[in-house]
Amino acid sequence: MIKWFWLIPTLMIGASIGLVVSSLLTMAKLNRNYPHNVNYFEGIDGEEN
Repeated sequence: MIKWFWLIPTLMIGASIGLVVSSLLTMAKLNRNYPHNVNYFEGIDGEEN
């Protein structure tokens, strides 16, 4: 019973960490492959091209 009690929160925490890591890796890939995305976001606050 105790094993099952700790299994669920452990899986939830693991899934949350996995989502964060995967999203960070995805952002890193996008920033590396498309560096002009940064300029696009900066352009929103500044002049529109």
